[in-house]
Amino acid sequence: MADPEVPKCLSTLPVELLGSVLNHIVDKGTMSALGRTSKAFYSIVMPRLYKRIYVEEARELRQDLDRHCYPDLPGMI
Repeated sequence: MADPEVPKCLSTLPVELLGSVLNHIVDKGTMSALGRTSKAFYSIVMPRLYKRIYVEEARELRQDLDRHCYPDLPGMI
């Protein structure tokens, strides 16, 4: 039985084919919105959406931490 949260036209696609279609979505906002439409899409989209996590440049991160932890010492920045 198909997942009632997924429209019938999409629920009939094999997961592999759906994965191939998702490979063409490059906009992260679109991918995120699709993942929020159903549990089925969430489980397929989220691993793709968070495949790579980017961290700010270390110097900028350190400056932000210094400003937060030592607000009275502007010379540390």
